[in-house]
Amino acid sequence: MLQYSDKYNYKIFASIKRFYRKITGKKLYKYGLIDSWILSREIENVLKSNQYDFVFTAYPNAMCFYKNKVPLILVTDTTFIGQQIQWPLYGTIGMQLSVWQELRAFKKGNRIITFSKWSKEILKKYYMIEAKKIDFFPIPAAIPEKFSKSTSNTINVKTLKLLIVAREFYRKGVDIAIEVVKHLNAIGKETKLVICGLTGRNNSQIEFIGPFDKGNDLELKQYISTYKNAHLLIHPARFEAAGITPSEAAACGIPTITNNVGGLGTTVQHGVSGIVLPAKSDSSAYVREILKLIKNPYRYTKLCQNSRKRYEKELKWSSQIGNVKGILQSAKNYSGT
Repeated sequence: MLQYSDKYNYKIFASIKRFYRKITGKKLYKYGLIDSWILSREIENVLKSNQYDFVFTAYPNAMCFYKNKVPLILVTDTTFIGQQIQWPLYGTIGMQLSVWQELRAFKKGNRIITFSKWSKEILKKYYMIEAKKIDFFPIPAAIPEKFSKSTSNTINVKTLKLLIVAREFYRKGVDIAIEVVKHLNAIGKETKLVICGLTGRNNSQIEFIGPFDKGNDLELKQYISTYKNAHLLIHPARFEAAGITPSEAAACGIPTITNNVGGLGTTVQHGVSGIVLPAKSDSSAYVREILKLIKNPYRYTKLCQNSRKRYEKELKWSSQIGNVKGILQSAKNYSGT
């Protein structure tokens, strides 16, 4: 889109955003009005020259100037207000601009798809969107179904293997996961943590394996093997809009231990596909629950089995085909308030 903008002005805006973040520690804004307006004009030109049944986008803010009558379906894992409540990133200016864009887009949309009950409630409470316009289901795994396979697991082993998949150290709670492993080893339970997505210094308890390119079949298989070699996915995120990695773990029959922030309480069904601790739980809470599982291997095995069953039922995209078809039909029939 920027090729249609004044490059000099864009550089100025980028410099202002960097300066603002340096001074305030907050982001100025995420989506600019100029880019949104240009995109809306491009979409209008495309729709004039072709016939489409729907416009489908995962970037609601970019649709704030949408004017076409072709049904618009918006997909979002979180809203700016939802994120700001649990994980503040933007200053006052950025929030006002972002929420204004979102509100316009949501009003123009025929249907909104989100991936958690938490996000749906935010849309209803803060954006005043009618419930019948919002659909939610847990976010499906982002690995091809042909590669997913349930594994036969027991937790009655000498070395407990935990996995965390993260690109952000602090927000994803990698430090909490490391503390959990240190604590378990300190009390005599041999435990190893594999950290996928980041690089760092390895030791006898911690192994950083970096990121994988899921677009490469070989690396994708290596990535999936990290799940299959683990006993638990530990996901102590301080904020997570939806959390796709618990769905990927479920594809491999691996339960997740996490906490109830953002949409994680939807992605992980407590007592079925894992354990959902209270929001912002510290490392000691994870240690206690893991020790309970070690002492009750039958419960752990049931979690593994039920994780895979839940994947088959609702955590893979093919299981949501009927749901999505219904949403599309509803979008076509929607006449607004």
